Amino acid sequence: MLPWLALPDGTFFGFPGSAALRFPDAAGYHGSCDDWLIFNGDGDGHGGDGYLLANPFSGDTVQLPGLSCVRFVVTKNGEALAWRRVTDDRRSPPRDDDRTMAVRKLVVCPDGFIAAIFGREHFAKVALCSLETFSWSHSAHDRWRWYDDLAFCGSRLYAITADEDLLALDVGVDGDTGEPFVSRVERVIEGHCPRTIAVVHYLVPSAPGGGALLMVRRRFPHDEDGRSRFTVFRADLASSRGHVRDDCAGMWFWEPRRRADHHAAVYDMFDGTVSDILPRQTQDDGPALATWLFPD
Repeated sequence: MLPWLALPDGTFFGFPGSAALRFPDAAGYHGSCDDWLIFNGDGDGHGGDGYLLANPFSGDTVQLPGLSCVRFVVTKNGEALAWRRVTDDRRSPPRDDDRTMAVRKLVVCPDGFIAAIFGREHFAKVALCSLETFSWSHSAHDRWRWYDDLAFCGSRLYAITADEDLLALDVGVDGDTGEPFVSRVERVIEGHCPRTIAVVHYLVPSAPGGGALLMVRRRFPHDEDGRSRFTVFRADLASSRGHVRDDCAGMWFWEPRRRADHHAAVYDMFDGTVSDILPRQTQDDGPALATWLFPD
């Protein structure tokens, strides 16, 4: 199915040429993941701050615990030894920072667990949640990094850093508690992105659950020209050397600043054209930006 564009006020647009549909209960979302909208919950039923996943197409909802109670696991020889609170990790950022436990990206994985990037800037980690145990955990042995994005592709969980390191995260399950945790982090591609330029990176599986893994680099303007540059790469995961193939590097375009007057734009990678979508209306805006949904 083709994607849908959701606006902060709960208006949905399908493509191509779909009339606007109203989902009042979808207004006020925090973000999206595949065909799920993410909401800040009023509570998780366990005295925490919780999140709610809602599928506007099926009506399904999933309650998630808050990341304020995330714990980290210490392992030895691949076996979990002890569970501790995130504040026991002396390398973690100060807990009085409200952004410390903010969700920056969430991925619903087919293996029955949910992965999320939490933290801020270079103080971020990947946490895992099992709905059966209703708790978040992360590895004490994985250092805090500057994560930009997270994606599930094939049978593995991947993360991209601000330095363009592509990491594969293996998931283990505690034999006593049944809680998942990051058991191993492998750098499959070494990045070479200088910190002197303002960029952000996105991971995009070319097909649901599999296919090629694409990385999109967005370079923000730093002059009066006011145009962002997008470059698309395809990860060569089969290479033992681990590098980004450059056969996709020619697929790039400059985004004029005027596109801020529209909710979104679509780039055609075959003919190189960029099409604006939906002129922005101030009454449609909210704390979150317009977001894409990808129904199964």
